[in-house]
Amino acid sequence: MKYWGPLNSTGGINGNDSYVNGNPSIGVQGSIPSFHGFEQTLRELQNLVIDGGYTPDPTINGSQVAQSVQSGKVIYGVDTGSADAMVSTLTPNPGLYMTGLTVRILKTSSTNLTTTPTLSLNGMGAQFIRRRNGLPVAKGDLVPNGLYEFAYDGTQFRTMAFLASDMNDYILPPATIWVRIDGNDANDGMANNPQHALLTVQAAINMIVQRFIAAGRTITIQFGVAGTYTGTWKVPQTPGILTIMGDINNPSNYICQAGGSAADTAVFASTSASVFLRGFTMVNTGGVTNTLAAIGSAQLDIAYCNFRASTSMAAYAWIVSLPGSSIFIDGPILLDGTTGGINGSCLDAEGGNLYTQNATFTLTSTPPRFTYFARCVNNGQMNFYGTTFTGATGDSGTSKYWANLNSVIQTNGAGAGYLPGGLAGTPAPNTADPAAHGAWYV
Repeated sequence: MKYWGPLNSTGGINGNDSYVNGNPSIGVQGSIPSFHGFEQTLRELQNLVIDGGYTPDPTINGSQVAQSVQSGKVIYGVDTGSADAMVSTLTPNPGLYMTGLTVRILKTSSTNLTTTPTLSLNGMGAQFIRRRNGLPVAKGDLVPNGLYEFAYDGTQFRTMAFLASDMNDYILPPATIWVRIDGNDANDGMANNPQHALLTVQAAINMIVQRFIAAGRTITIQFGVAGTYTGTWKVPQTPGILTIMGDINNPSNYICQAGGSAADTAVFASTSASVFLRGFTMVNTGGVTNTLAAIGSAQLDIAYCNFRASTSMAAYAWIVSLPGSSIFIDGPILLDGTTGGINGSCLDAEGGNLYTQNATFTLTSTPPRFTYFARCVNNGQMNFYGTTFTGATGDSGTSKYWANLNSVIQTNGAGAGYLPGGLAGTPAPNTADPAAHGAWYV
């Protein structure tokens, strides 16, 4: 609304001079208003009353303008578009998308099917709709007959209230989240098809950690189709129990391939994570990192899994328990050495705890070569209970074990030849070897 200056001011009606009272006693002329000031002000006030849904009242009660503001009708519109392209017309026309523009739109079209729905007002062009934090909405967030408040942040509309995907931060998780090689990490993971399944295990882990109350619950990340799944997994603190599942009868059909740099441990579980791994093959392609590692108070449980490396891992382990963590192996494990070169160790307790119970390790006809099959150092604990080793007896260049620095490898008296490998381990069984610095093999 334009300011109309006094007719008799220096700047005239288009100027910015203020109005003054006249004082004839000292010869001061009062300001002379133009009709523009009265006309425009009254028209705009009346238009606000009308656009607010009221009929202008001749009674001088002084409340219709306030009532029109209260009604919110000037920022309310009804969607006339489609599932992912909302369209509405406001009265009056906003004219342009101003930062801070806030509207309320009743969605009459069907539920959004993509993560990139838009809203167009008064033909001014479609703008993306995002969640309160600026992240993409989820499929199904915008439902028919939903009344949504949007605010324009200068580049896109943001919802002002929680959407379903926001509320997932506070609701119970599903029993299963699906991952497929033809999935998409923008999906919801709720069904075993390309339209819903995620692409990567890490995306499923992130969803569980960030969006669900998982305390006291078991959630399964399930591979939906056979194939090769790429990417590393980092499992942070999780209050619930996480199972990553392929097919325990056909673990070779589900290949999880990762590696590439020292930061790319294929599976890395940290403080308070509790993870079960079942029914798939882990392939390390990096050569400069461990295949599977746990640290802090993390617990990993492994069974019905295959392991192999596609390149040399001279200084790194296939399975390593780092300080404070525990790894349990309580089912069949296949160790494949048909590809790859020399590996640091198969089983490693570097300050952590590694237990095998009623497990069977099968070595392929071309067994993997390790510097040590079992390595236990820095107060590590390694325990073998009811565990057998079948297939090839182990590579001739592999030392059976190495214990050092106050660590213990407990075989329950199975003897020096118990573990796979062609070279004797150190220290000798039941021997206090000074070179082992307090470590024992018993």
